[in-house]
Amino acid sequence: MTATFSKVNVEKSNEYLNSEAIGISYFKYSETINSFLSCFCIQFTHEVDIQSKWERIVNEVALEYMSELNDSFSKWNCYLIFICSKPVSKEIKYKIENDKFAIRKIVIDDVKKQLTDDEVALLLNERILLSKIELTKNAKTNNKGGINLSDIANRILTRNIDIDATDSSIAQRKAWIENELERISINEN
Repeated sequence: MTATFSKVNVEKSNEYLNSEAIGISYFKYSETINSFLSCFCIQFTHEVDIQSKWERIVNEVALEYMSELNDSFSKWNCYLIFICSKPVSKEIKYKIENDKFAIRKIVIDDVKKQLTDDEVALLLNERILLSKIELTKNAKTNNKGGINLSDIANRILTRNIDIDATDSSIAQRKAWIENELERISINEN
């Protein structure tokens, strides 16, 4: 299975984010039920629009969406993507992308056209999930072309163990590791 972002409809009560002038889209990638990557995308035509609106958009997304997230993994893996059909100056890109408040920000410029949701998802897969990178060297594959995972790796993927830094998640992982060590010790003896 290939990792991919997909568009999700999010209820937004925020008048500014719902306005036609913003046109925000929400995409989500999830490997587990409780932890996920969030990506908000906004398409602009001109640099001046990004320059005048980006700070308010960051504040609104932080207030309306990020404040509702419960686990630290999901909070640390939120992205705000500004897509511009015209070129954006290096100074503006640098200022936005290096701003440390609330959310990771990426500016993609000189796109030439309004992207469809599928094209945005493909762009996110390439930029955030690095889907164009092929890991073939030293990877053992099964006869169906997939990578063989160890028995332990397969068991990890079938569990819904939270991956954030809360005490309960840490306790879940410790208990799982203890159970695995016990299982291995019984099977080896």
